[in-house]
Amino acid sequence: MVSIIMICSHCLICGNKNYIDLKNLEKELKKCDIVVSILAQPNVGKSTLFTRITGEISHIANFPGTTVNIRVGKTTYKGKEICFIDLPGIYGLSATTIDELIARDIIARDVSDIYLVLVDPLNLEKTLYLALQVLEITSRVIIAITKWDIAHSKGVHIHLDGIRRVLGVPIVTISGVTGEGINNLLNSIIAAVDSHAAHQSKPIEVEYGELEPYIERIESKIMNRQIDKNYTARWIAIRALEDDPLVLEYIVKNFSDVYRDVEEAKKEIKAIFGKEASEIAIEKRYRFCEEIAKTTSVKIDIYTKPSLIDRLFQHPVIGSITSMLLLFSVFITAFAINTGFPLNIILSLLGYSNLAELLQEYSITGMVSKLFEIASNTVKEILAYNTFIASFVAEGIIAGVGTVMSFLPLIFLVIFLQSALEDSGLGPRMASALHSLFTKFGLSGRAIYPLLIAIGCNVPAVLSSRSAIDEAERFEIALNISFIPCQARLIVLLAFTYVLFRGNPL
Repeated sequence: MVSIIMICSHCLICGNKNYIDLKNLEKELKKCDIVVSILAQPNVGKSTLFTRITGEISHIANFPGTTVNIRVGKTTYKGKEICFIDLPGIYGLSATTIDELIARDIIARDVSDIYLVLVDPLNLEKTLYLALQVLEITSRVIIAITKWDIAHSKGVHIHLDGIRRVLGVPIVTISGVTGEGINNLLNSIIAAVDSHAAHQSKPIEVEYGELEPYIERIESKIMNRQIDKNYTARWIAIRALEDDPLVLEYIVKNFSDVYRDVEEAKKEIKAIFGKEASEIAIEKRYRFCEEIAKTTSVKIDIYTKPSLIDRLFQHPVIGSITSMLLLFSVFITAFAINTGFPLNIILSLLGYSNLAELLQEYSITGMVSKLFEIASNTVKEILAYNTFIASFVAEGIIAGVGTVMSFLPLIFLVIFLQSALEDSGLGPRMASALHSLFTKFGLSGRAIYPLLIAIGCNVPAVLSSRSAIDEAERFEIALNISFIPCQARLIVLLAFTYVLFRGNPL
């Protein structure tokens, strides 16, 4: 079961003025034996893992200005109910975005027993950055290396004990797609909770080089004062030097004298090293991650022969033609199943008129129309005593509902076939194959889907243009869509053509 906690993007931490209302979340988590927060950068496999463990599909929409959804999934393992908090995908804990603020607040409120940070073995040093930032706050961390099966197939091998020795936390390997390593992960979660209850270890300390004297100076000023129990004095000092707005506000409110020292230290660092303290800190963290990746991972070049499908879609000429034919076939298939068109016309031209009539009669639209026709005739017979009511119900209500219902199978078929294309991996290949063609019109290959949808209706096509690479392309797609005649517009154009050019329509 998955519960959805809605967090408004306008209810962010701002000292004691506003805060994220997590009462609903905390109430939900009280029923759990173990609470695990899942943190990961985008496209590392967080939602896939969440689905694999909880058995529910997790869809995260991340559009600016909207409400952020936090999903809580539950699973029972070895008699313990384990709850998983599916946090939004983030690149770090710098508190510069809504999602990062929410992740930081979850850690600050100490609602989780374990923080599960996912790392991509194909992009180890980059995805380790988030894990390192979490480890600087708390040691209650398990690092799960995802896509383990894909990494091995691509010749990437990682020395897990090496990472474990450096970071001092459990490291597990998993595959959200195949389920490999899931039981090992759940065992590690239970063991980590028991281990942390027995003895608490300190958060990791990264060597910040030239920043260390300044960090120690600020740390010594706040070490013996009353600070938030979920943060260390060292972490507060580092984040203050990095211009973290929430930490600076916290210092101003509680230690105004320390704030002056922080500002002086930042100016001194800028004057001596020619860089902002935040730049130096980020460089040191990435260097730390790079060193781990360099000493614990190795990539063996493995030649894999491209599949026939890849060779077909990657061809500069054949790829575009194949993509267009495939998309055309999808629409033809959907229309043929739903209405019989255009197969009925083709059969008629070939001389199989009877077969064409049968195909049209027993198509989905034909069957739906026949069903509502029977219902309409039945109502007319029942209400024969009053022709007005009979006509209103039979030809108005029933016929109207029947017309609307006849569209539903077509919509369902188109969505189903497009989803099948995406899930099969052909969708991205088609967009890639058509990219060179669309660049001639100032668009990317992604524009094919909004433009294709526009044939049916321009409104959803404009809405789907948000999949564009940037704002400029989104605007260009929306403008181009208006030149594509949708079905409703075609009827109007045909009516005008009939009236204005009745004598010579061509």
